[in-house]
This record gives sequence, structure tokens and C-alpha cells, in this order.
Amino acid sequence: MNKLYIIMLCVLFVSPAFGKTITAAVPTWAPFVQAGEEMPSVSVEIVTEAFKTQGYRVDLKLMPWSRSLEELKSGRVDSSVAVWFTEERSTFLAYSEPYLENAVKFIKRRNDDFEYNGIESLNGKTVGVIRNYGYGDEFLNAKSFRKPASNDFVSNAKNLGQSASI
Repeated sequence: MNKLYIIMLCVLFVSPAFGKTITAAVPTWAPFVQAGEEMPSVSVEIVTEAFKTQGYRVDLKLMPWSRSLEELKSGRVDSSVAVWFTEERSTFLAYSEPYLENAVKFIKRRNDDFEYNGIESLNGKTVGVIRNYGYGDEFLNAKSFRKPASNDFVSNAKNLGQSASI
């Protein structure tokens, strides 16, 4: 089971010019990550409250996941929420202890008899992924199945609906 992490990037190095505000890139990933008081999400609430206990306000910047990564790498934002650990990301992100858990599930056509029984069961399949998401190194490094990437779930589902997929 994959664990979700919050990124605590260089809180000690936040410029005094910014006061006590942490800027966080927030890619929409319901129900874990959503910005907006009308529909708060569990990750955003946990992070906001955790920083509040330390005297910080969190300024949430809603943006696509790929852009969030770019903003984090460049230092234009200080943090993000619900980021899965990958070795590659650990070169530029500092992770907190896990505060939530979830699991990746496959979505398939109702009449398809596919059953996931390990990475080998994907051989020859097409598995849609969201660009720059962390699916675990074994999955991401596998070469025995196709992994077309889209920017979001809806685009991914539409693209896969037009091809033979699991």
C-alpha cells in the first residue's frame, strides 16, 4: 500500500519578507486534495492545521500536477500536499512522516475478466497513467506494457476508451 506524504520544503529558509506564510502547490486529486472552503479535502485540512500550530498560514495555489512539480523544483512554491515518494523526487523534496494511506486500483471495462496478480499480469496491456504521478518504481520502470500518460483522470479515461485497454 502506498503512503501519502506531505512535503515540508525548507520551512526554515522561508524568507522573512514572506512573513509566516507557506505557499503550497495544490494539484486537484479528490477526495484527498481540493482547494476551496466550499469543499475542503482531508489532506488540505491536515496540512493547513499542522502549519497553523507552528504559526504559519498556508497559501494554496491550485495547479496541475506537472506544473506543481516544476514549481517545487524551482523554489517558486514552498510545499505541496499528498505527494507520493519516489527516488527521483527525493533528490529535490524533503518528506514528512506519512499522515494518510491509500492504494492504487485498476479501473477496467465491466465485462473484462482481467485480474491484477502482480506486475507480470500487465504484460502486453495498456495502462493509462497520469503524467508525473508516482506509481512506484517497479511499475514505472516496467517495459512489458504500455503506459500512455495524460494530464488528468478524465483525459486518461477518454483516451483509453478509444483504444483496447484494461
